[in-house]
Formats: sequence, structure tokens, C-alpha cells
Amino acid sequence: MVGAIVSLIAVFTLVPILGYLGGALSTLMCYLVMTGLCYYFGQKHFPIPYQTGKGILYLLLAFGLSYAGFYFQLDSFFAEFYRKKQPDFSIYSRDWFL
Repeated sequence: MVGAIVSLIAVFTLVPILGYLGGALSTLMCYLVMTGLCYYFGQKHFPIPYQTGKGILYLLLAFGLSYAGFYFQLDSFFAEFYRKKQPDFSIYSRDWFL
């Protein structure tokens, strides 16, 4: 019920401003709230020693690397070679499935 309330509030506030991106963000907010509540009540009733520190670190590292990959241009010989030769690699890999 809390997830539905968060989703409705977020939809009515974000969709008029951001459009479809507001709907996507409202879904993300809803899922984050529900995940946090499930974790909290799960640990309260059935404590499991999760390694949350490592999980959050890996998640933040993945987000950071993804963000860096979108906004930084790396001039690498190997990346450029792979980009130019990509159609050739896909032709050869297709023959393996025949």
C-alpha cells in the first residue's frame, strides 16, 4: 500500500513536469521504497547478516562506471578497432550457430 501511495504522489507531481520520464522515475521511487521497507521488516523479524556494504559499493561502482562511459570519450586503439571491425566479427560468429 505504501508503494502505491508513493507511486501515485510521484506520478501526479512528476508526469506533468517531466512527461514519460516522470512516470519512469515514479516507478523507480516506488520500487526503492518497497525494497527498503521489505529489507527493514525482513531484518526485524528474520535477521540475516547480508553484506549490504559490499552490495551498495558494487552498485555505486557500476552506476559510476556506466555514467562515465556515457559522458567521457576514450580514444583507444582497441576500442576503435573493435568498432570498425564489429560487422566482420558478427558475420564470423553467425557461422558457429549453423
